[in-house]
Amino acid sequence: MIKRVSITLALLAFFAGSLAFARFSPLDEEDMRSAVFMETLSLPSAGEFFSAVDKRFEPNWTKLIRPMVPVATPLREHLALQIGVLIADCHIAIEAQDGQATKNYGRDILNLAKKLNVSQNVLARGQNISDLAEKGDWLTLREELDAMQNDIRLSMQEQNDYDLLVFLMIGSWVRQMEVACDLLIQTPNPEASELLVQPEILNHLLDRLQGLPEKSRANPMAQTFLSRLQTLQPHMAQESSQPLSEASVRDISVTMTAILNASSQPPPKP
Repeated sequence: MIKRVSITLALLAFFAGSLAFARFSPLDEEDMRSAVFMETLSLPSAGEFFSAVDKRFEPNWTKLIRPMVPVATPLREHLALQIGVLIADCHIAIEAQDGQATKNYGRDILNLAKKLNVSQNVLARGQNISDLAEKGDWLTLREELDAMQNDIRLSMQEQNDYDLLVFLMIGSWVRQMEVACDLLIQTPNPEASELLVQPEILNHLLDRLQGLPEKSRANPMAQTFLSRLQTLQPHMAQESSQPLSEASVRDISVTMTAILNASSQPPPKP
């Protein structure tokens, strides 16, 4: 039986007068429409997280776009991981208002999703993303990309591929966190370090990794992610009102980069 975790993560804290992701409160009806749901865990999408990052740092999003060539892999978990990373990267391209990069990421997401036998809804979303990128309709693009991620999740659930959901979530979350870490290292901002304190999400990911089916749990990739994410618990356990130290930010960054590197390489054999 799939372990259900009932957690509600506050939407962007700037809606409530603060930009800290460390405090949690129920979503209102409007917020729910834009949230991406991963089983019973409700969390802001990559686009929402990056909107909070933008208000704190005003980054040059174009410089944050990175080329990513999906890796051929027989592992469905690795495909889901790469999709999660690409979804976050596609949001970065939208923030940069780079139509070509947005289309490229959207195409790669679609190609990987096809290998997981996703629904026709996802295929239609892929064409919509390409058309909207051509038009430069950035606001609608954000909504369409969130809808595409949700359709991929629903397809996984309909096929009882619940173990893939955790890898999809890890990919997107880790890329978001890596971006925030890099910006904090380049431009130290103690108050903005609150964006990295997300213990509920971390604990949910750890629970899900530990609850994977035996075959998936025994895979070296899953074991590596579990051990690396566990090292983040001391950093996430502190009071949300206390800024993270520079050492903590760098430790989190090292972990996120290591996981992303694993997503861009062929997975080790069991």
